[in-house]
This record gives sequence, C-alpha cells and structure tokens, in this order.
Amino acid sequence: VDGDAVMVCEGDCDDADVETWPGAIELCDGLDNDCDGAAGADEVDADGDGVMVCGGDCDDADAANFPANAETCDGADNDCDGVADNDVCIDISNVPLDTLWEGTDPLLVDSAVTIDTETGEITGIRGAGTGLVDGIWFDVLTQANGPDLGVFSAVGIDVTAAGVLEVVGDNPLALVSSADAAIDGEIAAVGEDGTDALAASGPNAGGVGVAGGAAGGDGSSNAYAGDTDGLGTGGGFIASEGIHYGNGGGGAAFCYGGGGGMGDRPSVAGSPGTELAGGAGGYNGGDGGMGGDGGDPYGAASLSPLEGGSGGAGGVSDTDNNPSGGGGGGGAGGGGVQISVQGALAISGTIDTSGGLGGDAWGGGGGGGSGGAILLEAVDVDLTGDLAAEGGRGGHGNLSWTPTGTTGGYGGADTSPEGGGGQTESGGGGGAAGWVLLRYLESIGVTGTVSPDESTACAAMEAM
Repeated sequence: VDGDAVMVCEGDCDDADVETWPGAIELCDGLDNDCDGAAGADEVDADGDGVMVCGGDCDDADAANFPANAETCDGADNDCDGVADNDVCIDISNVPLDTLWEGTDPLLVDSAVTIDTETGEITGIRGAGTGLVDGIWFDVLTQANGPDLGVFSAVGIDVTAAGVLEVVGDNPLALVSSADAAIDGEIAAVGEDGTDALAASGPNAGGVGVAGGAAGGDGSSNAYAGDTDGLGTGGGFIASEGIHYGNGGGGAAFCYGGGGGMGDRPSVAGSPGTELAGGAGGYNGGDGGMGGDGGDPYGAASLSPLEGGSGGAGGVSDTDNNPSGGGGGGGAGGGGVQISVQGALAISGTIDTSGGLGGDAWGGGGGGGSGGAILLEAVDVDLTGDLAAEGGRGGHGNLSWTPTGTTGGYGGADTSPEGGGGQTESGGGGGAAGWVLLRYLESIGVTGTVSPDESTACAAMEAM
C-alpha cells in the first residue's frame, strides 16, 4: 500500500509508511523503521524537551540542555556545543567557578551579625563548619602566593538597610552568589586602632587586624625598648633606637608606600626640638629620617591574590622628660573583601576596609595602618553607596609638650592616596590607601563614593 515494495505478508510492520519495512535504515523519528520490533536506542526524548538523543540532545535527563538552546551560567552545556557556559559567566577571581553553585539558600542579613572567615559561622544564620551548613556553603581555600581565603557561597545575598555584616577571623573574605545581590546595609572589615599611650600603663598594643589585615606594632611603655614594627608585607618601621618621641612609620598598601614618621630630639633646655623632619608618604615608602620609615608597596593591582592592608609601627616613649608616658600602638591594616555575583550587584550601603588609626601618645605616635582591598565583580554593577579602603591617620605625638597634640601623618584617602609623613614633633606616619577594583561583564554604574577613587592609582573599573 505504501509503495515501499514490501508487503505486509513479507514483514512490512507499517504499510502506511514508505520508510518503514524490514531492512530499512533507522531514522531519528522515534519509529521502528527496520521492523525489528523497536525504535533505535537513541530515539528517545526522556526529558521532554522536543529533541531526541539521536537529534543531538547531549543531556536527555535535563530539559534545559539541547541543541540551539540559549546558554546560561549553570555549569552545564545548555546548547550542546561541547562547551559549558560559553562566555555567559563572570570571570571569578581567586576561587573556582563551581563555587557559584555550592550554596543552596540565600544569605539574608537584616541585623548586626559577625561572619567568621576561619570557622564559617555567621551568627544566627549559619553554624560553624565547612561544606553546606544551613544552606550556605563555606570552605577555606588556598590562594597561590597569598593568604588562605574564607569563601561563602549562597543563592543570592541581601544585606538590608538594617543589616551589618562585621568580618572576624584572619582570612580575607569572599562572598560568592549564583543570583543577584544587594548591599543596602554595611559590610565592615576595618583595622583596629592602635592603643593610645596617655598614662603609665603599657605595653601600648597595636591594633588587631581582621580579614587578612595585618596587626599594628606595639608602642613602647616607659622605656625605649618594646616598640615593634608593623606586621604584614608592607608594615611600617619603628624609629631609630634611642630617639626621644620617635614614632612609628605608616603601613604601605598595593599602590603606595606608607608615610614616614617624625623624629624628635628635645633640646638641652628641655623644650621640644624640631630638628628631624618627618618623611612624606610616597611611591616607595616615606623616609622618616630619625623617625620610623613607612613600609614599601606590595601586592597586585588585579587583587589576585586577595590580601589585606599592612600595619603601622608602634611609637617610642619619652623616658627622659616623661617617664610615665609611652609610645602609641600602630593601627592595623584593613581587611580584604571580595563579592562575586552571577547576576546584578547593587550597593546602596557601605563596604569599609579602611586601616586603623595610630595611637596618640605622650611619646611618639603610632603609625597608621594601610587600607585593605575591595574587589567587586558581577554581570552588572550598580554603586550608589560608599566604598572605603582608606589608610589610617598616624597618631598624634608629644602630648606631654603640647596638650592638644601635634599632628600625625594623614591617612591615604581619595585625594591623597599615599600615607602622609608625620607632621611635627613625633606625629606617626599615615597609612597608605588600599585598593578598590570593580569588574563587570555587561554594565556598570557608579554614582556613589569610592575612596580611594579612580583618579588615583589605587582604584579601577574593568570590563571582563
């Protein structure tokens, strides 16, 4: 009947179809073309996407994967061209791409909480431990030539206007999301200020760093001995041994050196001297003369690896003229914060990784800590809020001579990213500004404040 030259009595199993008869070539049509009792093994559409395996369906267990389908960033080969995620995923820094899909729940922060980059605990939201806990994934991953990184993965991030995410723990923080993120509140990884030295107590501790920010050096108590350099690769240096009121140099950061400290030597009459100039902040670190030197720049403009800021050095006491007055502690460096979003990242709130202030002192002021790092990357970035990675001011020194204090070096900020040198009579050197990098795949809008800003060597916007 169908004209295929094979009659039903000769085994034609479908005499209404000319392409179906014993010995015919199997076609990709779901039919038993060769009349052997079954269609081809690859003539199936198990996932119901309208394409059979023999038609090129590379994943017949998932209806989202078939030839000519639109590619999405999900770790799968949606268009069956042999390559997953063809140029639709953001290029994540420092962590593997597959961390995008490790989390299963959104991260919602609507109150003040801490996030621990060593244990994975987020107070009231996620318990400690690695892997998937309470829908949020966490692990400590190794960075090449850099510190370990505390990585959290979620399906969306929402820090509401009432939310404050305070970073604790030594590791820099990476927040990774497979869905949109909004930061309307605050994320803080700020270096602690150095302790003031305004009484006979001591030692005068340097500030403690978080999220990869290095600690500041301790100030001396009531002797020249006991002060220490700032920690971290670009940590500031203490004053030369035996210098009255000698202060700490400021911490360096990624693009500038820290400010040099101001040295001071009282005259025979006992009045404060002004012979020793403080070093200005600079590209290679400030020279403090007889005061403490600023640290040298370090790190990569790509923020790969992600690092925090360096600490300022502690100040030296004045034992001859004020035996009970010590040197101020150095400020700690600001931390490192990375947010990587497969989707839109909107920031109307604040992300702050600034360095700590150097401690004020009757002796030498402590050096300021340098600013840390902020790395934001998403398909679309919209910043209407504030980003800050500023260096900390150097501590005021010589308060025994001038009750209102003499000036410490200015911290690095948007208009002056280098750490300022100690100004007069033992002011601590200022910490240098940190680094801000915004990376986007499709679009970026910046109407908020970035400090340091893009006019300096310490901030950049980069298309992936």
